[in-house]
Amino acid sequence: MGKNLNELGLRKDVVAVDVGFDDLPTFGGGRALLQPGRYIFTLPTVPTIWGDPIDHKDGGQRIQAAFDADTPLTIVQSPGGQHNDEPYEGRVSNYERNRGRQGEQVLVSDMDYLLRLLGEQRAKGERWTNQEYARRLLQHLGKTFPCNLTISWSCNPKRNIYVDDGQGGIEEVEGTLGCGTRYYTRDVQKVEGAFPERIVCGGNNGSCGASVRGFNDFDFAATRI
Repeated sequence: MGKNLNELGLRKDVVAVDVGFDDLPTFGGGRALLQPGRYIFTLPTVPTIWGDPIDHKDGGQRIQAAFDADTPLTIVQSPGGQHNDEPYEGRVSNYERNRGRQGEQVLVSDMDYLLRLLGEQRAKGERWTNQEYARRLLQHLGKTFPCNLTISWSCNPKRNIYVDDGQGGIEEVEGTLGCGTRYYTRDVQKVEGAFPERIVCGGNNGSCGASVRGFNDFDFAATRI
């Protein structure tokens, strides 16, 4: 049986915590998985949206807009209105990758697609510096843009896997790395009408068994204005 506070015999020790409740750090958890579909976002209104530069394989740098907890995007329209007015965190960089089809090389970045959705134009053959990319994006602070969201599940080959603990949770398997298999919405079946937050990885010919969490991705390339 528990004790009454007066029965504990407590001394008047002062606990060494001086952080206000409004400033308590947050760990773990993360936002709930959003279902795929068309969303409309509003950009932050402040210019402090930049994360650390990204090293490029050619030895140069690329920039990334970091829509984090301090400067998130705002969802102004979501499928069924379920997430309207909620903050949304994500990153968008000008790190180009091949978007060509059938062996054609077309190097394009997510930031290129975003700027096009915001109404920017660029002629064929015209190249921008990182500073120009940043200037162009900063011109649109506070404005809205549409973007499709998708989901991907990745069994990380650089981290230990987690498996179902049989009690409704998951537990880490020390010394067993993920198999590297990646899944997209086309590969995953819905459960009760929605894509699940976690799936069981079937990599390594079905022997992996890792519990893999899904994450939302911007699908700028498939978004139409």
